[in-house]
Amino acid sequence: MNERQKKAADLFSEGCDGYNALLNAGYSEKYAKTYKSFFNRKDIREYIEQRIMEKSSSAESDEVIQYLFRVMRGEEKETELVKGKNEKGEVVYDAVENSMSGTLRMKAAELLCKRYGLYKEKSEPYSGAAVIIKEDM
Repeated sequence: MNERQKKAADLFSEGCDGYNALLNAGYSEKYAKTYKSFFNRKDIREYIEQRIMEKSSSAESDEVIQYLFRVMRGEEKETELVKGKNEKGEVVYDAVENSMSGTLRMKAAELLCKRYGLYKEKSEPYSGAAVIIKEDM
């Protein structure tokens, strides 16, 4: 597939209609009118399907990263059920929204640091030497 074909397929996968995708990629108006046969070619169709799959997986990972940033900043809330009693002495549960715990916020920060290469766990190689601790008697 050449660069002009890729450009047309990219424009089409981004939501441009077939005719305009071919025009914007540099094809003539006469050829652009045959867009159906162009986009029905097996190699073009497979390339477009691949591009759409890449975009959807990228969007999902972006959503996860955005969620982790919100948790780290304390913008996300978690719901907790609190047990109590009403005026009649009956047991009732109330839903209370609280900020995420510090542990969860730290975990989100750690995951983001790992994702962006800002944090690497140091692991020292095992030397095989045994450590013996003697107690004072």
